[in-house]
Amino acid sequence: MSKNNFTTIGLTDNVMHIEPHASCKIDDIVAESIKMVAENEYLGVKFKFSGVEMFIDKNSSLEQSQQSYFDGLTKIRKEYEESDAGKEAAKRREEEQKLNQEKAPLLLKEFDTAVKDKSTLIKWIGEFTALDDLTHIEYDRKVLAEKMKENNFNYAFVEDSQFETLDKKTQLEVAIISNAYNTFSKGKKLHPAFATFAQQYEAIEEKEKTNSNIFGLLNKLRPSHKPTLTP
Repeated sequence: MSKNNFTTIGLTDNVMHIEPHASCKIDDIVAESIKMVAENEYLGVKFKFSGVEMFIDKNSSLEQSQQSYFDGLTKIRKEYEESDAGKEAAKRREEEQKLNQEKAPLLLKEFDTAVKDKSTLIKWIGEFTALDDLTHIEYDRKVLAEKMKENNFNYAFVEDSQFETLDKKTQLEVAIISNAYNTFSKGKKLHPAFATFAQQYEAIEEKEKTNSNIFGLLNKLRPSHKPTLTP
């Protein structure tokens, strides 16, 4: 492993203090630390990873260090859950869960109308996916797929070479609807990323609508004929 995975901060009383980089993994840092200690048995390596204080010396092993790290994470999580901030966060989650459970049936009732129009369907998919990510909705998703098929929204996947030739809006449309149809057909949850894709599609449509309104206004302000000069 490359030492580019961390930055050396300093050396105090034979203890090397290092700062792991965001892209590295705990196993990599521990393995490299054990390697450095093996080269100098009087050396210790100290660092913090995800809030957990770690210390590696000649008696450390990968397995023991991994267990120490996970124990540290468990302690931090437990302390947070028992804190005022943790209790408040748990209360908010419970409230959000309740609201989501109340919203789900209403959203499902709207599907029969939403599936009649492409833009409305994409917006509905985005809202449903975001809600389904936070609160598992007990509903037969295969029914959604059947209704999409009845309304000709049973899009097939597009080959990469063809997909790349499409404009951004059409790419989003094809990706959202084809994945929704395929995923719902299997009775599964759509990936949360498609909630964001649906928002991107809506933003493009809104921009198009704004540009169209501006263009229409300019046309109204533009004279219908050129004035003629009279001698």
